[in-house]
Amino acid sequence: TEHSSAAIEIGGRVTKVRPLGSSSDTCSFPTVAYVTDNHHIRVCTEANAWKCQDPSRFIKDFKYDIHQEYLAFLGVSYCDIISAILKSIKVSAEAMLGGQRIEDVLLSIPNQYGTSDPRVDILKKAALATGFNRVEFIKEAIATSYHYGINEQNGIALVYDLGEMMFAPALVKSDSGATTIIASSPGIEAGGKFIDEMLYKRLLASNHIE
Repeated sequence: TEHSSAAIEIGGRVTKVRPLGSSSDTCSFPTVAYVTDNHHIRVCTEANAWKCQDPSRFIKDFKYDIHQEYLAFLGVSYCDIISAILKSIKVSAEAMLGGQRIEDVLLSIPNQYGTSDPRVDILKKAALATGFNRVEFIKEAIATSYHYGINEQNGIALVYDLGEMMFAPALVKSDSGATTIIASSPGIEAGGKFIDEMLYKRLLASNHIE
């Protein structure tokens, strides 16, 4: 919800994509956007630098709202915003490949997105507008199981996404390399922000901070 990450295969090895021009070792892209008065969309780190100019033009935490599509007060659509973010990631990935064009993309989607969910169509439309020719999707819980090798072990495992605002768990079942989601939750408000607030209140009550 707060950040996007990507990986590419270089010489048979999966490598995380680093933002182009980044001076840090980060391998994630802030999933945010800032829309200027003339409808220009600034995304990721560049958007964060602009968010104080006019907070009403700063867009974040929109993963579950993209079905609303058009943002009339900004004059752009969620499809435009997602496409701009994907383009930033795509350009960074292609730079790591020495300018080689990337035509295929596998996008992870929330476990709650159904096959006929209009948000999937918007993501596909955004990816095609970015310049990808083939677009496929994988549920986040399944992608997580592949990343940690859970799919290689028969049985049931709990995977979860703990972000700034939400905690979203899912149960995945792996059997002979095939992995399926057998139960999932859309998430509850129990993310890092709330943990920080609890720690701050506890420290404040114990007089460790002023």
